[in-house]
Amino acid sequence: MKLTEKKPTSIFVYKSALMKQLYFEIKRCARFANSVLLVGESGVGKDKVAFEIHRLSPRKNKPYLCVPIHSLSDTLIESELFGYEKGAFSGADHSKAGRFEATDGGTIYLPEISELSESIQLKLLYFLQYRSVTRIGQSPYKPAKEINVRLVFATNENIENLVEQGKIRTDFYHRINIVKLEIPPLRNRIEDIEPLTKYFVDKFANQFFQTKIKIDPSVYKFLQNHDWPGNVRELENIIERVLISIGDRVFESTDQANLTVDDFSNIFIRNGNNVTNSNEISLLLDSNEKLLDYKTAQLNFKKEYFTTLLHKAKGNIRIASKISNLTPQGLRKILKQNNINNSDKFSEDNIQ
Repeated sequence: MKLTEKKPTSIFVYKSALMKQLYFEIKRCARFANSVLLVGESGVGKDKVAFEIHRLSPRKNKPYLCVPIHSLSDTLIESELFGYEKGAFSGADHSKAGRFEATDGGTIYLPEISELSESIQLKLLYFLQYRSVTRIGQSPYKPAKEINVRLVFATNENIENLVEQGKIRTDFYHRINIVKLEIPPLRNRIEDIEPLTKYFVDKFANQFFQTKIKIDPSVYKFLQNHDWPGNVRELENIIERVLISIGDRVFESTDQANLTVDDFSNIFIRNGNNVTNSNEISLLLDSNEKLLDYKTAQLNFKKEYFTTLLHKAKGNIRIASKISNLTPQGLRKILKQNNINNSDKFSEDNIQ
């Protein structure tokens, strides 16, 4: 599996006192070289915090890498992080430096460490203790290579509970818990919803339409009444869907489009989210409506998204791929996998 370096944006959008305090702590710990543990619910922006620590540190001009080790097997984790020598295992026809060596002097972000096996925890513990790596298959007579890499760990679970349950080794926990930053959920910092909404609307308006879109002030109050279980990621996804849904208004109007509460209400009702507007009107799904299983809901979303996307692009694959930030080849593959037939609704003359 090839892992590529992908840096999140360094834009940090906030207004609340909670995030101001967090940013102060980020700047303070960025100066030092010790490991950092980030704790917070899914979608709060732990990856953004990890990169901000790197960006504000003396390592800012060195490599930054996110390695999703929670999704890899133990064997692949070891070979990716520590590297291997030629002949170390079947298929190792050449030597390869691991991520620790390749990122020497920089920062590595390791998300969702709650899923790490005990053997990988031990290997990481050894690295944190001695700051050196030994490649798989390396001769015992060859000394380990010293590496200067800062590690930032993250989890969306209660790590103390994981220690009690035996899923996280006590010694590993104490080693990574030198500095712990807790990222608050969005429902605890509703003051950030307005600047975040402005940021995401500007981002997607520019990406989709290359224009500015106005936001009715009542939208902010409406969004602040939602509890945001998916946090900032959910807010971003909702805004992206809203802007896709108003595409016709943007293209057909000579005036700037104006986002209203109704635009968001339609999306929330379709998603089944519990939201109240500024008049405290509940927008709940009928309690008798069956909740779809995850795979079916995901498939339905993809079909709705890409059908809407093609409609907005008037069936033009090149334009649709630009809007969705996908390659034309990648878009065609997704359409085929989900049985979305472009030619059913659009003229072949529009397909490029």
